[in-house]
This record gives sequence, C-alpha cells and structure tokens, in this order.
Amino acid sequence: MRILVIGAGVLGSLYAGRLAAAGNDITLLARGSRLTELQREPLRLLNDADGTSIMPRLTVVGEVEASGGAHEIVLVMVRADQVEKLLPQLSANSAAKLFIFMHNRAAGSAALSRAVGKDRFLLGFPGAGGIRHGNTIQYRMIAEQLTTLGEPGGGLSERVQAIAMLFAQAGFGVTLSRRMEDWLKTHALFVTAIAGAIYRAQCSAGVLARQADGIQTMVHGIRQGFKALSMAGVVIEPRKLAWLFGLPAIVPELYWRTYLARPAAELIFAGHARAASVEMWTLVNELREVISPDRDTRPELEQLWSAVAAEARLGESGSA
Repeated sequence: MRILVIGAGVLGSLYAGRLAAAGNDITLLARGSRLTELQREPLRLLNDADGTSIMPRLTVVGEVEASGGAHEIVLVMVRADQVEKLLPQLSANSAAKLFIFMHNRAAGSAALSRAVGKDRFLLGFPGAGGIRHGNTIQYRMIAEQLTTLGEPGGGLSERVQAIAMLFAQAGFGVTLSRRMEDWLKTHALFVTAIAGAIYRAQCSAGVLARQADGIQTMVHGIRQGFKALSMAGVVIEPRKLAWLFGLPAIVPELYWRTYLARPAAELIFAGHARAASVEMWTLVNELREVISPDRDTRPELEQLWSAVAAEARLGESGSA
C-alpha cells in the first residue's frame, strides 16, 4: 500500500519505519535539519524492550509535491501546534483517498473535516513513545495504551477495521474507539497534567516518582480535569482510565508512583514532555475552550497547567 507519512519526529519515523518493514511503499516527509539527517544516514528503529533493531527502506522527501503522486493513505503525525498550518496543503491534496490524523488534539475535528472532507479522514493516536538519537529512534510500545483508531462520528466502519489490520500487520497493538473525539480530549487532559507534573520535577519521571506531593498534585489535577470534562459533556475514554482515577486517591497515587519509577517512563512520558512543551500549551488552550472557565474548581490542575505555560515559554525562547 502506498502511504505518505507527514512528520518525521519520533512517532512519525517509528510508524513510517514499521509500516515500511511490513512491506508497504512508504514516503516520509521531513523538513529542515531532520531532512538532511535522513538523507545522509538511514533510519534505524531500536526496540527498547528487547534491544532488536531494524533499518527499514523508505523514501524521504522534503516537499509533498516530491512524494511521487497519489497515495492511498496520508498519515499525519505532527504536533498539535503544527496542524493548523498544515491543513491548507492537505486540503489541496485531492488525490489522497484517506487521511489519518494521529496526534494530540482537544479542539475537535471540525477544522479537519473542512480541510479534507468529512468522509476522507479518520482519527487516531499512537501506542508508543520514545526518543531520538540522531537517526536512531529508541522506542517502546505502550501496553496500557494501544494504537487507537476511530471514526470522527463514531461507529466501527469497514475502513477503520481495515486500517487497524494494516497497523497490526506492522506489529502495533491496536484498539478501536466509538468515541474517538472524547478519547482525544481525555488524553489531552491526562497528558498535559502529567507533563506539568514532570516539568515541576526537573523534567524527570524518576524524580517525580520520588515526590509524594508531586504525585498527589498530579492525581488530584487529573481528577479535577476529568470532572470538568464530564460536566462539559465529554465521556472519559478509555473507561479504564476513568475507573482508575475514580478510585480513592491513594490507589492512582500508588500506581503512578510505581509506573513513573520505571525506566520506560522516561521514554514514554518524560522524553515527549521535554520535547513538546509548546504542544502541551497548545493543548491546554484547546482544553480551556472545552471546559468551564471557573478555575477555582480545579486548583491542582491549574498549578500543573501553570508549569506547562512556564516550560512552553522556555521552549519558545529556546527555539528563537
């Protein structure tokens, strides 16, 4: 299958590489220094769980126009703060049969629908995390969060099941959601709160795991956020996440203290948090458009989001 992957960061590279290794015709769109790196040296995927690595064969381009014509699937794997600028280019691509948007998003899918057409896209989210060392992607699959796919309007269509099979054949665990938009809002709340807690703990998951007050603030912040989403009509998805944070606080606190102490948490959570502070702040602002403006009802969440704002300002000044 001919697939164009837009976004050559950790996850875009990982999904492009594994799909290529599974026998698909993959073109990866990269920009700037990342394009130069991929043109100079081949992509290498290193599985952190077992130490195995592959060097898949794929085509790397710097412009959509150079990608070789029509693709059956365009897989969009860029950060939340980069999507809006990309939509005009996607809108102009009338040849693509299906766009799959796989990134953090709390703003809903109306803008995506206007850009590419309501019948030409699916929503999804990756089930892996990792960090990049030059052209080596060191990654881990997330057993607790599989690659998740869904129709914007709900339901389990034949096409979403076919895409699930495509990812499964590339070695990804896959699950389908009937409420993908709610899933994405839930995840945005969840991940921004964890990122805020990590920023408050020297940008380290391990340091956070040793801070009882930091874990407590994170858990209470997530509980407050889930309540705010529920009051706004959002169903907390997946349900196991709603269940965990609905238990007495000591239970999720113990769970996350244990989980964040694992070395894998640096790959899955801290690595992305350090690299994506501006994206986290974009998500916070999207979430503020969804939930009540009454900040007094969520003091711990607002503390975590303040840490996101501070880190994003550092990220923007560093980029400048």
